[in-house]
Amino acid sequence: MSTSISINLKESSYKIHIKENLLKEIAEQLSEQKYGQKYAIITDSNVNKHYGEFILNQLREKGIETDVFIIPAGESSKSIHQVEILCEALIEKGYHRNSCLIALGGGVVGDISGFIASIFLRGIAYIHIPTTIVSQVDSSIGGKTGVNLSKGKNLIGSFYHPKAILIDPKTLSSLPQKIINEGFAEIIKHSCIQDFELFKYLEQNLPSIPDTKLIHHNIKIKAKIVEADEKETLGIRQFLNFGHTLGHSIEANNYHHFFHGEAISIGMRAALYLSEKITQLSPAQSQRILKLLHHYNLPLTLPKEISTKNLLKIMQRDKKFQEGIRYVLLKEIGKATLSEKVTWEKITEAIEHTRLKPLL
Repeated sequence: MSTSISINLKESSYKIHIKENLLKEIAEQLSEQKYGQKYAIITDSNVNKHYGEFILNQLREKGIETDVFIIPAGESSKSIHQVEILCEALIEKGYHRNSCLIALGGGVVGDISGFIASIFLRGIAYIHIPTTIVSQVDSSIGGKTGVNLSKGKNLIGSFYHPKAILIDPKTLSSLPQKIINEGFAEIIKHSCIQDFELFKYLEQNLPSIPDTKLIHHNIKIKAKIVEADEKETLGIRQFLNFGHTLGHSIEANNYHHFFHGEAISIGMRAALYLSEKITQLSPAQSQRILKLLHHYNLPLTLPKEISTKNLLKIMQRDKKFQEGIRYVLLKEIGKATLSEKVTWEKITEAIEHTRLKPLL
């Protein structure tokens, strides 16, 4: 099955192509499209073992000048230090304004590659080849790039869109189960904020891995929101942050303890608690969401060693809260809202609630 989705924006429209075994056709795709005169594959130490050499050899066999640049796997690579290392390496290898970066990997690789593309020689082309569920259904779409600081996630970044996104669902089969599970957190999030039918499908079928159809459906949800509010100025795009307010703080507190989707799962539990208190989400619906998260072995309990005080301190630096707290809550499954009724006292309550073992 092969399918394409257009992201229609004022200045930076592009296409997302989804096809099984697409990686075997990458050289053909790039020689046809000519995104650049020279290609730099940025990938991480895990993904490189599976696909780095494979794609590099394809491109070189086609006579396309290409190099691979490998970063250590993990969130700690999303740093200004790593940006500097990569930019220096690109200069040394002779990359120029007509070059193109290829972000081959998950969210970390995509975020740092997109950020480098936006600043290197004041901006060069890049494409995404996302290889995880999180990156295929969420992080590669919408032009958000960035790196972390010790004070929090994504505090330095830019809006900078790729020329194309090329998705091969077959790459998901090489992922460990924990990475597959964390990816389902973003799929569940999409269903919670905008698509009750998708939620019911997940609940009834409990897919073990997303197929082309499920990936396509999730991308359509993200694409619609991005097209309506490209730079998060209208409040619409903030719905995508359901579970992320606390989730990002958990990640910033300890990058090594949780994967992104795992932190977001705990963040969603806190948001569900607040939704019951403020927007009258029914406890029964809240329970359905928690059960679905639990099915994918996603954590719902915040460990004792992560202090509430630290989480609040990180959250207070959140760029979303510059003009007061606007928290993404649910009215019901499939209907999100931005609430200004959430206080720091209520957030503290919600954090403490996530320390209790859920009754499932």
